[in-house]
Amino acid sequence: ADIKDMVCAETELKSVIVNFPDSSGGYTALTALYAGLKQYDRAFATIGTRLLSKPADPASLYSYGRTASMSGQNLEKGEQALRAYIAAPLPSSPPLENAHYRLGLILEKRGDKEGAKREYRAALDINPNYEEPKKALKSIGG
Repeated sequence: ADIKDMVCAETELKSVIVNFPDSSGGYTALTALYAGLKQYDRAFATIGTRLLSKPADPASLYSYGRTASMSGQNLEKGEQALRAYIAAPLPSSPPLENAHYRLGLILEKRGDKEGAKREYRAALDINPNYEEPKKALKSIGG
């Protein structure tokens, strides 16, 4: 994807947020776009805005935690967000095993290897074919 596509996607997602302010979809998609571009400040700003108005929104909590797990930033808040998501996940998406995996990444970055192993195993309990937590467990000797 070239920069023109990214700018176009960003513009579209910003208009989704304006036109559908009660939906988390625009916020989480724009956050994912920024995180994918490693523009973590913009990602956190976007999802942070959503969480100010809807602090218990599951999709936004997951999105915040996902961004923390990718960036290595705001790990404590990311952990809290994912724990809140796991306690009250959305019925459809993102899958619970993804939240456990992302929480494992955060715990590993925070130096809690045992906690990370627990989360990776929890992800695999839900989906035994999920490759990322298998690899992560292997890399930390679990």
